[in-house]
Amino acid sequence: MSGINTNTVIRKADRKLLKALFESCGCLPDIDFEHAPRYVLLETYATMPPERSARIQRVLLDIMFFASGDDILAKAVEAALECGYILDAGFDVLKNRYDKAIYLYCNCHDIWAQTLLFAKSDEKSAQTWYHATGLPKMAPRHDEETIRNLENNCSAQFWQKQHRGDSCHIEYHVRNNGLHYFFVYLNNYPEVKEVWEKKEENQANGNKMVMIRREENFSFSVVFIYNQELGVLETCCMGGRKYVSSLERIFCEHILTHDLKDTEIIKNVYAIDDLKYRKNQLRAMPGIGVLRARISGMELHYRFTKGKKDVKYMAKDDPDSAIYDAFDREYNGKNVHMNLLRVAWVQLELDILVDGNVETLFIFLRRNVCTLKSNSEHLRRIGEKYLQEVGVDVQPSLF
Repeated sequence: MSGINTNTVIRKADRKLLKALFESCGCLPDIDFEHAPRYVLLETYATMPPERSARIQRVLLDIMFFASGDDILAKAVEAALECGYILDAGFDVLKNRYDKAIYLYCNCHDIWAQTLLFAKSDEKSAQTWYHATGLPKMAPRHDEETIRNLENNCSAQFWQKQHRGDSCHIEYHVRNNGLHYFFVYLNNYPEVKEVWEKKEENQANGNKMVMIRREENFSFSVVFIYNQELGVLETCCMGGRKYVSSLERIFCEHILTHDLKDTEIIKNVYAIDDLKYRKNQLRAMPGIGVLRARISGMELHYRFTKGKKDVKYMAKDDPDSAIYDAFDREYNGKNVHMNLLRVAWVQLELDILVDGNVETLFIFLRRNVCTLKSNSEHLRRIGEKYLQEVGVDVQPSLF
């Protein structure tokens, strides 16, 4: 979030809503919000002392997160309605998502922080989620002693393996859909940022502004989501299966009093073998922005011939069915049945419409690996959604 300019909210939001936002954060400046030029609002915000601007800056970042997409904002609206909040008629006529997000913050303040947690967990990349199935369908333990034991064990896990996370804090929440969330925060010890800020100190000859140095320690997080009805645990963690398997065993031991076996832990599964059949040719999905979808590369292994494999690549100008045309020419001509071939990996090419421009996203898939080749989080989210819509991503979903 550090690369996001919070001035965008001040430039685009309604003035009355901005005034209510600054007032709710306890840092309302002495200016006329409704009539002052927009640059005055920006300069006033930029010149606020750190002790006053820190809170409003955090809130502006959260508002930008909710305003980043209609689907994310819809989750906040849904949460407010489920909690009994009544949104007045003026909410629907607000001109942009920034205004709606500010309205929700000011009028639904009690549920804002929790809704933000849930929404951010939903937006985490599918590549970082792991699943444990067949768990006991019991209410998870979340008393103070149990949470403290889980904190100590999670901390020990990361400290021993990565030499970070020696401090740990866990928050437990229940979502309106009945899912149990455990948010795990650990200190990321190597990431220390030096910060200088101005403070006033009493001197013998009067007050003087001096620069004070302090260090800020960043954190990283792990999320556990337990579905009591299905007996399924989802764990979000960076670093791969070698870390997740231990964390899931720790969670099951302390929260469910259950001994989790390694065979119960599964990674995201992608049904890539079905893509070798022409009947499963990829299709466009304009509803989510995908204007064109095709397979641009695939590696096939012969099931009963060790070491024998074929690799196919298609050119950009080839038709969408080019790879299946190549299969017909080569394998049907040699009377090789497609059932004798196994897909080792496949590369998908999606043309996605973003803000009036067509951008290309390449997706590299193995059975248990998905690599979305783009620096744009928006493109990656569309790619993940596309894989789910066409049935390639067959992992169980809790949402």
